[in-house]
Amino acid sequence: MRSIVDDVLAAVEALPPRTVVSYSDIAELVGTSPRRVGTIMANHGHEVQWWRVTNIRGTLPDHLMAEAHRHWDDEGLGGGVAMLRSHAPDPQEWEREWQALRSQEW
Repeated sequence: MRSIVDDVLAAVEALPPRTVVSYSDIAELVGTSPRRVGTIMANHGHEVQWWRVTNIRGTLPDHLMAEAHRHWDDEGLGGGVAMLRSHAPDPQEWEREWQALRSQEW
């Protein structure tokens, strides 16, 4: 049976390169709360490209910021709220890719 953890991780995997979303963006896609997404990312984010999921200010917990900035710099993303606005995925494309990943995992 599919879990909310599977859905959240699939949503991160479905993100195209050089895109970033917030916990609330993922929560809206998968049907849960931003806090739950944050908890899932804290416990399982190492399995996916975790630096592509931030809070609504475009930041992460302090202990992750140095490594996140390295990834963001490698992908030319910058950081902060501007990063979320200028590097958001196309919502329909992201959802299609997420649905495709979910169907493969069944």
